[in-house]
Amino acid sequence: MEFLPSFCEVVSKICQNATSWTKQRKYEIGSEDSLKQLKPFTNYSVTVYVRRNKEVYPPAIYSHFLTLEGRKFLQARAFVF
Repeated sequence: MEFLPSFCEVVSKICQNATSWTKQRKYEIGSEDSLKQLKPFTNYSVTVYVRRNKEVYPPAIYSHFLTLEGRKFLQARAFVF
């Protein structure tokens, strides 16, 4: 199985996907060397798409989180079980 994490700002609906499908079950969004920065005090929706043998399945669970810190660079981790 392969995974494609995606996160969206809840209010503005601006979404960003990972750059490629991955087999890793842990993905970090908002790293300092990434263009995909998280904004402080912002609500996000996280979705992980699953692909198996070139068939993409619709997401079963949508998760929401709020960044609380007012730092320039924030990070969050998404895990697939």
